[in-house]
Amino acid sequence: MSSTEECPVHAVFLLAQELTGAVEDQNWQTVQELQTRLDTELKAIFSDESKVFSDQQSQELLQIYTLTLAAVESVKSQQEKTGQEIRAFRQGKIKTKAYQTK
Repeated sequence: MSSTEECPVHAVFLLAQELTGAVEDQNWQTVQELQTRLDTELKAIFSDESKVFSDQQSQELLQIYTLTLAAVESVKSQQEKTGQEIRAFRQGKIKTKAYQTK
């Protein structure tokens, strides 16, 4: 990235917002695609070690971090909830089988 080239921090910020929305909607296919794009874009942004970010870009990078952290926490929470539902479903099936064999 040359010094005259615009840093795409704002575009990545919008991508992080889109990721958060996909997590809230539980659109897991889109989440996976957005996460891959976000990772690629962030690597590109930070590949130029000499790049100096403006105050606005720094604030957006902090917001990107906050958004992605919230998305990760939300996904973890959903995974735990889904795991609990699967365990409850399995236990219910086991109980149902036990009653059917009596």
